[in-house]
Amino acid sequence: GELGGAFVRPVEGGHPGAYELSSLCRRQLAPYKVPVQWRLIDEWPLTASGKIQKFVLRNWVAGDSGPPEPTP
Repeated sequence: GELGGAFVRPVEGGHPGAYELSSLCRRQLAPYKVPVQWRLIDEWPLTASGKIQKFVLRNWVAGDSGPPEPTP
């Protein structure tokens, strides 16, 4: 019953759309693995050692904390 989602940090000057990202994934992944929701972020939330804080990303999706506004 869950839908897949992905956070994307585009390269400087890049602004991929959901259709473009989905098309790329459809060529590389099985259909059930293609994310349905896309969130563009400017910076990854990192720990002091440089690892991505996945719990922060989960909280952003759940709405428990103030996520960055999705960039169009």
